[in-house]
Amino acid sequence: MATFRRFDVASAANAPSGTQVAKAPVAQPTERSEPEKLAPARRSGPAPAGKPNHFQDMTDRILARIEEGVVPWRMDWDGAVRWPQSGTKGSPYHGVNVPMLLSQGFQDNRWATVKQANAQGWSIRAGEKGSPIYFHQMIQKQVGEDVETGEPVIKTFPLMRRFIVFNYSQIDGAPQQEFDAAAKTITSSQAERIDDIVAAMGAEVVHGFRVPSFQMDSTGLDRICMPAKDSFEQDSGYYAALLHELVHWTGHPERLNRVFGRDRESPEYAREELRAEIGSAMLCARLGVPHQLENHAGYIDAYLRLLRSDNRELYRASRDAEKAVNLILSHHPELREQIREEATAMAADAKAAGLEEQFDAGMFDYDDELLVDADAVLANFAP
Repeated sequence: MATFRRFDVASAANAPSGTQVAKAPVAQPTERSEPEKLAPARRSGPAPAGKPNHFQDMTDRILARIEEGVVPWRMDWDGAVRWPQSGTKGSPYHGVNVPMLLSQGFQDNRWATVKQANAQGWSIRAGEKGSPIYFHQMIQKQVGEDVETGEPVIKTFPLMRRFIVFNYSQIDGAPQQEFDAAAKTITSSQAERIDDIVAAMGAEVVHGFRVPSFQMDSTGLDRICMPAKDSFEQDSGYYAALLHELVHWTGHPERLNRVFGRDRESPEYAREELRAEIGSAMLCARLGVPHQLENHAGYIDAYLRLLRSDNRELYRASRDAEKAVNLILSHHPELREQIREEATAMAADAKAAGLEEQFDAGMFDYDDELLVDADAVLANFAP
């Protein structure tokens, strides 16, 4: 992992004074005699009676997996992460839907609603439980009247809608997916693609450091530090570490301008690490990198504290991670075109469904001051 903190004695030798470093700490085994009781995360507001709080639901599901010691956006058992997608449409899901579906642990990355499965002549296997995903639809609501003209004042709100999908392995009749033996490394063409992206981004990568890190400071230092490629057991390990640091690199004030924490115990530290974790998993899925970074047990408790304290943080982290991923991938012409095509297809689907606008969860950049739970918005509102 890589997070921003002050230099310690060992890391200061090769770094300028006053530099902030994103450094990979060494994993330390931890003893946990009893699982901690799950504490409720902060709610986004009171939901009408009988109505679910979507942010609480998505947070509780991920908290449960992390509490079990599982990092939900990884696939440690086969070394690969496959981006979840709508099986019948072939389109990828986005934002918080990515870790939500990865957390279910299915090897097949294809999903379908009951309606989509039935339309294909398939059937959901008896006893199977579905998994929630979230989309946004924009709605308008009168919030008052103009004091001078008497005209109604209309505001647009994001309506969060919950859908249930089933993995193809839960559906009788769905075509089976073929799985190759887990690759231990990447091909030369995959490595070349990543190298081309890094070059196009203009990111400075300096080799000869013991651990991967991202360094920046007020003097203009802005670089990724890596060990030599030959020091990794596999090229895939080198590129997985590099992609993780690239996600940190996007948070620079002149790029996506995220907040970094210097104190390892701070919420800001955990927030940035969570974004880099999810973002690097997304990049590995997109770019075919089979190797995942080592699991650092010390981060599990930090993630638990972070998500328990704010039930919107998973949503925001997933959104920010995909912003970083899109910024990185947009530096490759083929991948940039894929992103554009996916956005166009999503708009076309919304239009075909009679919706003015619809966004896969995470595609809408909420202003936290205006964030509304859809059920609360619609409690006394009839469109």
